[in-house]
Amino acid sequence: YKAYLANRTNIHRHTIARCLDQRKVCNFDTIDQICTALQLEWQEVCDLSSAVYDGDRVSPVSHSDALVAKIRLKVAQRISTECGTVRMSRHNLPIDQLVEPSLYTISTLPSEQFKSSDLLTGEVDEANFDRMGIVPQYDVQVSGRQVIEEKKRLLVYASPGCGKTSYLKWLATECNRGRFLPHCVPIFISMRAFAPQALHKNLHTYIEEYLMGCGVRTVETASNILFQEGRLFLLLDGLDEVPGAIRETVDRHVSEILNLSFHSHYAFSCRLALRLRFAEGFPKTVIALFNAKQRALYVQRWFQASQADMSMEQKFRDRLRRHVNFGELTRTPLLLDLLCRVFQDHDKFPNTRAGVYDWGLDSLLKEDSRELRTNSTLSHLTIEHTRALLQKIAADFFLQPQPQS
Repeated sequence: YKAYLANRTNIHRHTIARCLDQRKVCNFDTIDQICTALQLEWQEVCDLSSAVYDGDRVSPVSHSDALVAKIRLKVAQRISTECGTVRMSRHNLPIDQLVEPSLYTISTLPSEQFKSSDLLTGEVDEANFDRMGIVPQYDVQVSGRQVIEEKKRLLVYASPGCGKTSYLKWLATECNRGRFLPHCVPIFISMRAFAPQALHKNLHTYIEEYLMGCGVRTVETASNILFQEGRLFLLLDGLDEVPGAIRETVDRHVSEILNLSFHSHYAFSCRLALRLRFAEGFPKTVIALFNAKQRALYVQRWFQASQADMSMEQKFRDRLRRHVNFGELTRTPLLLDLLCRVFQDHDKFPNTRAGVYDWGLDSLLKEDSRELRTNSTLSHLTIEHTRALLQKIAADFFLQPQPQS
């Protein structure tokens, strides 16, 4: 009957089981759809005295506050462990070393606004000619902290390497420390970890297991408080990393959570190219490229973390001014990290950007090979073998036609 109702209502069978078997709290839309599928009137089968309606705000309740405080203490250690560091200069540094990003609010995504006819209008943006069609129309720029204080639902778009994951981890850590949303419980979930389980459990169940793993004993009561009273700060990282075969299922899971807890706070991250069905009510934001001040701060912290002397950092800045063709590489954390790594290893820059990638790849492979050699299965894999393997993957993926999904 669960499968039957799932097909009739387009609600995941685990959600139906939660309502019917486990007698847990369900939102009205779920109950209404189940009753419609069974040709029942919801007023006849529901106990109206148990219904909860909190209007446009959540009233503070002392018991709830005490329970949320206990849950925050239980979750704090996991958030600190999973979100408390940022990778910089071959080291995991405290998340406080993160260069706080700026974000742009946008009205439309590049995939929503660009048409092939735009190339024929005669309007040419010389500064972004090589990115024609993939540059969003920016509206307002705000700080990373300000945007989450102003918006309850936040969908952060950015290209690879711009720091989406680091930004979400920073938000989770700041909430964990009580610096904003102190009345909420932060839960950080990597979609790469959740996606393999999406066919067997819904996101609500996954969150309850998350709380249970943190040592929360009264999971059902805790879950009800977080969802009913909007005390949840849910951070989902990497929505674009969900395999296409199960993306519709995962989208449905996320939609159910959004409907179940309208008053909670949400921060999701995704690459620019992907459009999400449930995101229509989310303000769109894009992580801005580094400005000069952010770039300088990143370089300073990078060389401090590598324990290099001040002369190395100053030499890096001086040499970088002579290589104006590297300007594009300094605008994202990932590529700026690569530039710093190359300069530290060679005490100079190559002449071309392609050379930076080549030297940087060698540096990364040498670093990874030391870890691979500790694994007996891969101990025979040399740097040359690894490079050839990566070339094969790149050629097959980027140069060969991809099957249409």
